[in-house]
Amino acid sequence: YRTMADRYGFVPGEKVRVELFSDTKAFYLASSLSVRDIEVTGAVGLAKFNKLQFLSPRALVFGYRWLDAVSHEYMHYLIVKKTSNRAPIWFHEGLAKFEETRWREGPDYLSPLYRTLLSEAQSERRLIAFKKMEPSLVRLETPQEVQLAYAQAASAIEFIIDRAGFNGLTEVMEGMARGKTLGAEESLKAVLGLEFSEFEDSWKGFLAAKGLEPVPGAAMHRYKVREGKTDEDRMDLKEIRSLVARNRSHLGDRLKEKGRTGAAVLEYRRALSDDRDSVPVMKRLATALIYLGRDQEALNALDRIIALAPDHPTPYAQLGRLSLKRKDPAGARAAFEEAVQINPFNPEVHAGLAEAIAMLGDPVTAAKEREIANRLKKG
Repeated sequence: YRTMADRYGFVPGEKVRVELFSDTKAFYLASSLSVRDIEVTGAVGLAKFNKLQFLSPRALVFGYRWLDAVSHEYMHYLIVKKTSNRAPIWFHEGLAKFEETRWREGPDYLSPLYRTLLSEAQSERRLIAFKKMEPSLVRLETPQEVQLAYAQAASAIEFIIDRAGFNGLTEVMEGMARGKTLGAEESLKAVLGLEFSEFEDSWKGFLAAKGLEPVPGAAMHRYKVREGKTDEDRMDLKEIRSLVARNRSHLGDRLKEKGRTGAAVLEYRRALSDDRDSVPVMKRLATALIYLGRDQEALNALDRIIALAPDHPTPYAQLGRLSLKRKDPAGARAAFEEAVQINPFNPEVHAGLAEAIAMLGDPVTAAKEREIANRLKKG
């Protein structure tokens, strides 16, 4: 809120209502979104009726970056106000995606996944036309199409800033508010001197000049609605692309269950030889290595997992526990806080965070985290 006020010179004249829904049924009724919208498009929040609505990360198996989602939806609210609700979907989603991590000084939109999607779509000539994104990205058919649309739209915002500066971006927004027609075409023509077809062609040239390359193993975050008791490992197993690697990982799981963790490590490494950079396999390997006390090997695996799947909470929790074991409270705190940003309902994460904060000499905050952990354990 403060970051965007400083950046865009916009402060709402009224309080912005935020509604958080603890279960999917209530969220469906209030938002008109469906299970398909959540699991296929990642639609866990929306901005409408002058308020922001979100599904609790507790309702999803793997959680999601709920604070980034709040930032993303607030940007939609800001765009509505700054453009008099005249911005097209590609501009809405592009700017919201472009800015969603700025509050935490996080990474830019070009994640390993988005680098991969943009690179492959451009080389295979299957970029999505901006007008096809109307009236909502929810209408696109697959998770890959939805995420590609986000990546393209954010890249288009970057292109506008590259050509006209940040002031040019704000002029485009202000021009939409004054324009005679809905959409950004009139405003883009005034600021960039380009018809919309020329804008799309120039953006494609800008994208090609980046020379993006696919990132092996880049993982798409799964938005899986929680239904009763769930087994994260069994769900992950289905995500392993290679049948050989999947079978070897399953064998590794069976060996680990029988206490033969060293043998399980061998099977996980064999699986990786067949499906290199598979995040589900590397997660299993890291867990087994931590159990065996092979900390440096585990750290190497966790670093790789986080680079490829930065929105999964489990690797951060593992890294936090490993950092505590290695007497690195600052590293542990950073890792546990990342996990909380994705799934704030894991009591073990809050207990670990309390321990790290206590080691850093802040007993008051540590006590608050211990209280949260205790409340979550009680249900």
